[in-house]
Amino acid sequence: MKRTVLSLCILTALAGCESETVYIEAPAETPPADGDFDYEYASGEVAHATLIAALDFDKEAYGEKINPQNVGRKFPASIEFNQDQLVWESSGEVLNLKNYERLTFNSLNLAEKRTISFRVYFNEEQSGQLSSIMDGEHWGVRSREPFVVLNADDQIEVWRKYEGSAWEGDDEPRHILTTEKIERGKWFTFTFAGDDQETRIYFDGNLVGQGPAIAAATNKLAFGAALLSRSHQDLIPSARMKVDDIKIFRGPLPVDYIRSLTNPDPEERPLLPPGSPVPTDTIKNVDYEQVVLTWQHNNLFKTRDVEYTVFLSTDSKMNSVDIEWRTLNTHFTAGALKPDTDYFWRIDSYDGSTRVRGPVWSFRTSNPVDKSLLPEQLNVMAYNIWHAGADADPLMGQDYLFEQIQSNNIDILLMVESYGYQQALANKLGFYMHTGGSNDNLSILSRYPIIQPLGTCSFGFCGARIELPENRQLDAYAIWLSSINDGAMIPAIPSYTNDDLVQLDTPRANTMESYLETIETLSDSQKRPIIMGGDLNTSSHLDYTDETNYYNRGQVNWPTSLVIEQFGYTDTLRQVYPFALDMECITWSPFFKNNYGRSRIDMVFNKGAQLNSVDAGCLLDNSHPVLHPADHGAAWTTLKVDKALWDESLSLIDDFDRDRKASESFSFMRIEGDKLWSDEGFNDGGADGITEILEGGILRMTNSSSGDQNALMAGGLPSEDNGWTMEFRVQVTDPGSSTAVWQAITRSSTYDQRIFIGANGIGESANNGSSIKYPVNFASDFRVVRIAYDPLIKAARLWVDGDIVAKNIESNDGYFNMLGFGNSSSNISSGQILIDYVRIEDGYHAPTNQLMQSAK
Repeated sequence: MKRTVLSLCILTALAGCESETVYIEAPAETPPADGDFDYEYASGEVAHATLIAALDFDKEAYGEKINPQNVGRKFPASIEFNQDQLVWESSGEVLNLKNYERLTFNSLNLAEKRTISFRVYFNEEQSGQLSSIMDGEHWGVRSREPFVVLNADDQIEVWRKYEGSAWEGDDEPRHILTTEKIERGKWFTFTFAGDDQETRIYFDGNLVGQGPAIAAATNKLAFGAALLSRSHQDLIPSARMKVDDIKIFRGPLPVDYIRSLTNPDPEERPLLPPGSPVPTDTIKNVDYEQVVLTWQHNNLFKTRDVEYTVFLSTDSKMNSVDIEWRTLNTHFTAGALKPDTDYFWRIDSYDGSTRVRGPVWSFRTSNPVDKSLLPEQLNVMAYNIWHAGADADPLMGQDYLFEQIQSNNIDILLMVESYGYQQALANKLGFYMHTGGSNDNLSILSRYPIIQPLGTCSFGFCGARIELPENRQLDAYAIWLSSINDGAMIPAIPSYTNDDLVQLDTPRANTMESYLETIETLSDSQKRPIIMGGDLNTSSHLDYTDETNYYNRGQVNWPTSLVIEQFGYTDTLRQVYPFALDMECITWSPFFKNNYGRSRIDMVFNKGAQLNSVDAGCLLDNSHPVLHPADHGAAWTTLKVDKALWDESLSLIDDFDRDRKASESFSFMRIEGDKLWSDEGFNDGGADGITEILEGGILRMTNSSSGDQNALMAGGLPSEDNGWTMEFRVQVTDPGSSTAVWQAITRSSTYDQRIFIGANGIGESANNGSSIKYPVNFASDFRVVRIAYDPLIKAARLWVDGDIVAKNIESNDGYFNMLGFGNSSSNISSGQILIDYVRIEDGYHAPTNQLMQSAK
């Protein structure tokens, strides 16, 4: 049987019409035969490209880089030109360029895989000398890449670094191609299309020139007069030309799409298939529990509303399908699929007159992860994702970033340039997250619960404690160091000596040393292993050796990497690949390949015998089937877990310290051996109930028929300015005769607020234990409960196993001045519980702060 899914939308004049999805069980049948389609497309014939900027001078510019819609901070491109350059033609306004006039797209950050299409009219009169048509610039450092010019023979030439470079040690100019002659006095569509293999030039959709790849990304793109930069100050005038209908795509367009753009009447353009599928074709490790299929279909490649039919199958030939779905939308939630299975899917399009059969795409679903067991290995990644993962492609970049992390089965991500994407990415991955602020630079994402911030997150430093299964914890730190006089670019300049490099790196080393000293006060690698990584903006003494001899420098003792080593940290990549040439991992830069300086500046380190690197590498420009969406490469490592060397941790907040005084930690209680131990903050509250200490250090408390039993009290809480936190690990082993059998009493002097715990959940004083307000199963296993009073909102919050249960438990007296742990209610006269530990801290301590909450 297959599921046929019909998505019906009654079309009315009202905007925002929603579709109704109906699942119908129907006999399996073969998809439409080949002859039923007007056109059929193979995978390589479909566009995986994003329109990032478009301008036709009759309306406002548009495109994904002009008006970004990505999650988080936006980094739009801008356009500069003189309005006086516009002239009127029968088709509308066009841009007239000559002499030293130009139109410039700033902060475009166009990938090497690109398509640029525009209509152009070369005047009958030209200068007879070399003149500029289009010029690219790289961050104000170099221009003329790519450089598209009109030569004296009316041919178009394409160059990379036309005049070389003013930077020492930079590579030489490179001629890419020369086209056939242009025809003056006639409008035609010029298209520049390139990928990582070749560059192609089309006139009106016909191939007229072909050559090697540009291999250069472009920060700034100009039409008309060539750009000036720090490398080139000479002036190269514009060809005498008129320009219109500029369209700039991230990604190469196949020839059918290029030809479609040559038709000036959009209504006459043919229907072409959608592209940019997610999951991306051939991607691995897609979460099998919730599969969502999406695709893109730009209006340039369809003339009217399109009905899509999606086929999903485990048969690569699609002879039978499991799901068939018709919709006007460009997404479908397939729901839960089989784990560890190859799936194949296809989208057919119909616009009322033309049927187009799309290519077959594939993905593989993930294996289940048992989060109750300590994993044998942990996969850790440090990744500068470049402006929220959206600068290269605001439409698709964040999806591709997500797929990189998911397909590499990352457990802990140390992220740089998060800039507002951290929570959305955590939600999508189903991870926990810690950051300093919603739009901050650094963040830590984890498959396992983040239970405590470590220190204060700044622009360059952020730490968090992570709770793994079987009572193990580790400490993770994300790091960013200054890019001033960075250790990737400067070494490529011969005029700098090795001593100069050391001196320029010393400020970074000093900052790194201060971070490491802070970590020493927060973490103990003998108790919990430490992982640390990020964008260091410097190279390593383990890479710059006599054997590698980068830039003929031999050994360079970079101070930053040396100080990290001196503090006892292991470079995880060099632990696996001691000889740098075996695995270079040049993480700056897989996007801007034309940099004159290249180096590994993104790294992961670990400290502690509990974890050892057994594999390591990096994600570079080939790390995603379509686009590596960041200017940095990502560093990753696989750490093998040595369980025998990893002690269990006792508490979500911290291990207990026998010598810690009440002035440092308000009150705490634990069971050690066969004794109950606590500081003077606790008393028995006048209770005389049955209390036993069981083998393994578990306290058992049993209610008796007289009620008011087994209360351990702590009075005189701190003022409301400080707040407080109580945490305990508890299991209800006998539900008794009442719904609630136990109290964690957080109350004011009038006893107005109490928390009751029963086998099936939690109640408040309003129901005095007679009913459950927050359902939780306390009978099946131990649960960790935390109650914390937040002085900012003058109320308490409640968590169970790290998940928020109640956000606003108020006290009529303004704050709680007494804590009790046990039963002081005469209404509860039966039942039994087990307690592992109790701890009460001065100050408000959430298991995750407001930006560390579970994304699940």
